[in-house]
Order: sequence, then C-alpha cells, then structure tokens
Amino acid sequence: MKNIYIKIINYLLIILAFCACDSKNPLDQELIKMPMRNVFNENFNFDKKKLAFPKCIKINDSVSIDFYENNYQNQNRFRVNSKRNKIKKHNSKFFFVASDSVGLTSIFYPTGTDEVEQIDSVHIFVYKQFVILKADDLIFNNASIVSLNWHNFIDYMFEKNIVASLGILGNSLEAGNSKYYNFLKDLIKSNYFEIWNHGYKHIVDAINEYGTVYSEFKNTNYDNQFYALNRTEFLCNKYLGYTPITFGAPGNAIDEITNDVINNTNDIKIWFFGNKNSSKMILERKSEIEFPYGFPDYQKFLNNYLPNDSVLTFQLHPNMWDSLKFDEFKKCLEYLESQNVTFITPNEYYFLNQPR
Repeated sequence: MKNIYIKIINYLLIILAFCACDSKNPLDQELIKMPMRNVFNENFNFDKKKLAFPKCIKINDSVSIDFYENNYQNQNRFRVNSKRNKIKKHNSKFFFVASDSVGLTSIFYPTGTDEVEQIDSVHIFVYKQFVILKADDLIFNNASIVSLNWHNFIDYMFEKNIVASLGILGNSLEAGNSKYYNFLKDLIKSNYFEIWNHGYKHIVDAINEYGTVYSEFKNTNYDNQFYALNRTEFLCNKYLGYTPITFGAPGNAIDEITNDVINNTNDIKIWFFGNKNSSKMILERKSEIEFPYGFPDYQKFLNNYLPNDSVLTFQLHPNMWDSLKFDEFKKCLEYLESQNVTFITPNEYYFLNQPR
C-alpha cells in the first residue's frame, strides 16, 4: 500500500511539474512582458519647427544651419552636447560639422535680445548608415498566435534591442482572435516593431481563367488592387486601432495600376520597392540577406553588402527559417552591428527625412 501511495505522489509531482513548465510556455503571450523603446520622433518634440536644417546628417558631413531670428555672430555662443560634433562659422554662416560619432546630438543656441538672453535647443541625428528590416508574411497561427519561427525572430529582436517592420496580411486579421490582436497591439506599443500593409491575400503568380499570370497587385484591375490595399488598412484599424503608413506588395509584384492606387491612398506614405515615379517615399531594393528568398546566406550577404549607401532595406522571411537559416541571419545582423549602423523603422526613417 505504501508503494502505491508513493507512486501516486510521484505521478502528481510529474503532472504538477508539467503544468508548471506549460505555464511558462513562451508561446503564451499573455505571460510575456514586452520591453518598451523610445521612438526617434519623440526626441524632436521640443525642437523649433522653423529652423532650416535637416533632422539627420551622415557622419563626417556638414550642413548649413540658419537660425533666422538669431542676431549673434559669435560661434562660441553656440554649443553641442558632444565633444566631437562642432558648430563652426564661415563668413556669416553657421555650420554643423559631424564627426564619425553616431547618435543624437543636441545643439544649444541663443535667442532673445542682448539684454535678455534665452537658450533654445534643437536636435540632429548623426548616422553612418540606416538599416530597415522588412520582414514579410506575418500571419495568424491558431495554436500559438504566430508560428514558432516568428516567435524566435521577434524574441531575438527584443534580445538584440533592434527594430524591425512586419508585413501583415489582411485575411490573417480576419482569421485571428483576440489573443492575436492583443499580441500585435503589444508589438506596436513596444515601438520595436512597425506593422506594414502587405496586401490582403498574398496572391502571387496565380493563373486566371484566361491563362494570364497575375498577382494581387499585378495584372489586376484598379478596383481589385484598391480593395486589397484598403481592406487591409480597414482591418488594421478595426482590430488593432492602428493605421499602417507603409506598403509592400506580395512578391513585390506591381504594375502601373499599383502606382495609381498607392498615390490615391492618403494613409500610405512609404512604399517598399515601389515605382520610382510614385509621389510616396520609395525604399529601394539594393542589397540582400536572403539568397534566394527564405535562405539567409552570410557569405553572399558580405559579398553584396553596400557600406556607403545611406539606407539599406533587407527583405526577410522569418517564417521560412529553420535553425541553420536563423544562424545565418544572426551572423548578418551581428556584422551590421559591427559596422555601427542604425536600425530604424520605415516610419522613423520617413520622419527623419521630412522638413522640420
């Protein structure tokens, strides 16, 4: 009888241990506390809007800064919170001269009159290279909210303190549930992830009844493309309380009609790999991490890396990565970190390139 009791107790302990482990399941997002990050844009909230110089400047470059109302001619009345970045004067103009030090710099300058001097400040971000991570095809998974591969990618971004943009499909939102919506809301709220519009059904290289190859945004009429784009915008608003300002077509397959649709959609400000004639900001496809898509390759990435470009956008498909592919991606990311790049979301990049 004693042995039976011992066995029962052992079974109960095993069950309790299993339940305890299960309660810490990383896929249960209600138990995960996501970190929070400050957005680039917030650093500029108190800047004087009328000052005529950019919000960002490349390392070792210089830019003329016009303070308008300032009557001071002594450059010593200006200062920066950096020992390496400088304010210099040439003839009657002031210049901000950047060093090779990356980061946000505050410029303090005098205002007012000789009798009552006041000090205001304005910010400028010094960068070596901006990097945007374009991660495609985020979809709902009934068992785990999103797939384990997506969880691994998202957790790694948090761990590395790196931002990324995630392409959402409209029909994924229709298929989702409250846990999925809350998970996405938390990702957005963390400021580590920007959700972008990746179309409605991810139709790529389908064949219609006439034998014509078409995609969601290629070889289809205006009404169909407009619906696919704006349906996803509507669903993001409905379920996430969020309006994407960035768009990228499934398979990057587009045509001239897509250009008209995008130009006529006010919410969209940024277009991944879009038509260069568009009125929107176009993020070009110049360099790769995946060779071909879905297969990160560190050596090919190194061979094709463009160190002198101001901004690089890398297309990713985390849902396709097994552990070996993920390791290749990690090597690429670690190399980019070693190059002192600035990882940024499309929204932040758009903001930094708009006039003050």
